[in-house]
Amino acid sequence: MNAVRCSRSAVSLPAWRASQLSRLPRHRTPRFAQTGNVFRRWETSTTGDDKSGHIAAQPGEGIIFFDNVFPLRVSSVVNWRLWLSASDYTDADVSTLLRRLTGAKSTSSGPSLLSPILSMFDPVAQVQRAIPADLPLTITEIVPRLKDGGVFIKFRHPADLAATEIEESLTRSLYKSPVRPWFNPLWGCMRAGLVRGVPWLEDLASRVPSERVRVEFCAPPPPPLLPSRTGAASSAATTAPVAGGDASGSASLELSQETIYSLFRRYGKIAEISSQPFESKTLPRYTVIDFVRVRDAVLARSCLHGYVVNGATRLRLSYEPRARAHHIWDWLTSHQRIVVPILAALLATVTVAVFDPIRTFFIRAHVQHSFALRDSSLYKWLQRRTSAMLAFARDSYDAAADGMGMGSGGSGVGSGSRPGLRALLSHRRDLLDWLNTWLLETSETFIVVQGPRGSGKRELVVDQALSGRRDVLVIDCKPIVEARGESATIKKMANAVGYRPVFSWANNISSLVDLAVQGTTGVKSGFSETLDEQLAKILQTAAVAMRQVGLAGRHKSDIDASLNEDAYLEAHPERRPVIVLDNFGQRNEDATGLVYDKLAEWAAALVQANVAHVVFLTSDTSYPKALVKALPDRVFRQMALGDLSPAVAKKYVLSHLAVKEDDGENSSSSSEERKTAIEAVQEESVAVTTTTTTKTDSPLGATQTRREAISELDECIGVLGGRLTDLESLVRRLKSGQRPKRAVTEIVDQSATEIIKMFLLAPSKQAGGSSSGSSSSSSSSGSGAAPGGVGSTAGSRGTSSPRAWTAEQAWYLVREVAAKESLRYNEVLLSDLFATADGMDALDALAAAELVTIRSARGRPQTIRAGSPVYQAAFSRLRSDTALAARLDRSVLAARTAVETKAVAKAEEELVLLGSLPRQPAQTTERVQYLLMKLQTAQARVTAYDTEMSRLKKVMSEEV
Repeated sequence: MNAVRCSRSAVSLPAWRASQLSRLPRHRTPRFAQTGNVFRRWETSTTGDDKSGHIAAQPGEGIIFFDNVFPLRVSSVVNWRLWLSASDYTDADVSTLLRRLTGAKSTSSGPSLLSPILSMFDPVAQVQRAIPADLPLTITEIVPRLKDGGVFIKFRHPADLAATEIEESLTRSLYKSPVRPWFNPLWGCMRAGLVRGVPWLEDLASRVPSERVRVEFCAPPPPPLLPSRTGAASSAATTAPVAGGDASGSASLELSQETIYSLFRRYGKIAEISSQPFESKTLPRYTVIDFVRVRDAVLARSCLHGYVVNGATRLRLSYEPRARAHHIWDWLTSHQRIVVPILAALLATVTVAVFDPIRTFFIRAHVQHSFALRDSSLYKWLQRRTSAMLAFARDSYDAAADGMGMGSGGSGVGSGSRPGLRALLSHRRDLLDWLNTWLLETSETFIVVQGPRGSGKRELVVDQALSGRRDVLVIDCKPIVEARGESATIKKMANAVGYRPVFSWANNISSLVDLAVQGTTGVKSGFSETLDEQLAKILQTAAVAMRQVGLAGRHKSDIDASLNEDAYLEAHPERRPVIVLDNFGQRNEDATGLVYDKLAEWAAALVQANVAHVVFLTSDTSYPKALVKALPDRVFRQMALGDLSPAVAKKYVLSHLAVKEDDGENSSSSSEERKTAIEAVQEESVAVTTTTTTKTDSPLGATQTRREAISELDECIGVLGGRLTDLESLVRRLKSGQRPKRAVTEIVDQSATEIIKMFLLAPSKQAGGSSSGSSSSSSSSGSGAAPGGVGSTAGSRGTSSPRAWTAEQAWYLVREVAAKESLRYNEVLLSDLFATADGMDALDALAAAELVTIRSARGRPQTIRAGSPVYQAAFSRLRSDTALAARLDRSVLAARTAVETKAVAKAEEELVLLGSLPRQPAQTTERVQYLLMKLQTAQARVTAYDTEMSRLKKVMSEEV
């Protein structure tokens, strides 16, 4: 490394260094060698004397190593070139830097204000502070060791003063007046140690100081040619010559642990001494010493490298990297029951801290439509500028198409839904006013809008009552409950509320990890979360976002700014967001019931905390079962929607067809009034006949066609009823050019086909007997259209899964409702097909599938009617089908025969048991007579059923 040597160049010492020399006694040798008033200057050398890598002490000289002069990793302190690594810096570079810090003082006339500060970085100044002024020695050379964090000082001493005494004096002086380095002024202090061996000044970049030192036992060097002088105990030449030394480092040269401890303990506390195993063949023999501190190992190596013990063993010291024992990893892997739950908790904490704010932001953006293009100012500006142009172009195209006979039956067909919606809302204005009033009141309860499928619940609530509100969240429960698997359910729920990002796949991976950990440790790790926990987390985050949405419009300048958040939300119900839960129902399946229960509990928490208004849209009459559990002490605000009356239904259809009738007149009063209403139509046709002659007729003929269409419309609406889905299907068919009667006939036929596929030929899971009407797997696919031809509702009712009813039970209701239109609930339960233990479940399942409607009175089921008005006509159509009715009636008779046969068999078994008695007691006479009468009655029914089945079989063979 760098060495400070005497040179011929004339360089004067600084003034402060000369003053230090003048203080020395005149009878003593000065500290720094002087030749003709020429002092030595710094010279750098990285390989020692003559590039040999060693520093040799001549007779009368000694070497002392001062520790804590430089930091061990000096590159982190003097890192003035960031593009170089620590190995690129040499002792010459650092020496040059130190000279720059102190060189300015030699050229100045006097000490500057920065001299005390700059002297802290000068190793020469630190050494001068460490060496007492009254110590009789002369420093001849300073060798800085940046890697070891210290310097070697070569000195000359008087012959009557031993080097060990100088070491003791330095040690006492540093103990009384410690010199603390600039890089560690609190805990570090400079130490000094006499070099007893021959230090090796290596500059290998890969060998860094370590608290572990490897001590190898080697043979001593050959004896020197010149005898050593007394007093030079620090030189390697002072050791006694040993003849016949073992150069290989055999076992005879190895020192005991006691000897090693006595040699190395003076340099610092030792943690462990590990001797080489006796059976090891490695030469030379060695011992590993573990110091507590790295500085202690550096001082020991610098002082004892090359030291000859007792003239027989030479010590060769080197740093050895400590092998990491992986104590932390071993402890973690051996305590899985403690570590795994902690890791799970940390993972959950990080997830909450990082992802929850992001997810809350996306939910708020989803509710407030922050990223919706239609709500942007640019889109609204373009819409205002182009709406008139587009309306004019559309009206011109429709007028031209009607003039050529290619129109769709009215001007503005594309906007015909708005007049139809206005006609509907004029009938339900009171319901709309109630709903708006409820949304402006503070009531900790639910708003429930119940009605059959297709009754216009969503149009009334979302499209009208909430059309002007911005903060509206609509959650469609249907895709959530129909999702297959937990991951799909979580993803659907997250998409419904705007929960992003969602890692639905991570739940499966966590389940596998949890299963593996449980198999190895016997304890669940807690990584995986159940579906209940995942849904609760999503809904909890959504609740936080909804609360922020409700408080978004609050300002410090408001009058009630002093209110807390809860009081503010309670005082301003108009600021709360509205949550609409569409297609909410009650199912028996576990997964479906869980989703409904979690949504109901979440909604209850929101309304009780005055965070949001919650509106339920349901077509299920058993919805209170799910809502009462979540909110048992509240009375719900209910609104029931039914079918439209014939007059309103006709007005709805005509408004869609752009036929304007006078609201003050009754359209069915007389033909003259109907003629006046028809003449008010603006050159638009209601229906186009299929023949070309009608299209080219005179205007009188076209008017006659419209009159016939209007007269047919009254009769057709009477068949379809007031269900919106059926009316919309009728309007689409009329716009396509069909006559009203033909359109209604096709709707009824399509509904009848749907009933056959979904209810009469579907497989069942009824234990009381298999359905004889189940014919093929394709018939149970349930791909038919909904009532009135709306196919979107068929998918929810028509699946390939087994049903909770039999085809015989469904046909029984179809046949009886077609004949009577209304059945008593208890009367159905007393029939043979529903008198079983699961008869009520079958009725509930058929009502949930919307084949029939169960109407209640005073809290109990009372009557059973068709699921929709068009189903009533479809029931009559199916009952009039002779072949189908004969086949299904025969299946019903077969089921009844099976019931009576079981009764006969049971009576016969009991009669056999009574007949096996030794004698007939008088008490069994009445029982025997009862069984005989029951047997006779059942047998008579079986006989009658067989006769009827034979007749039906003949009908089946004759009818097509």
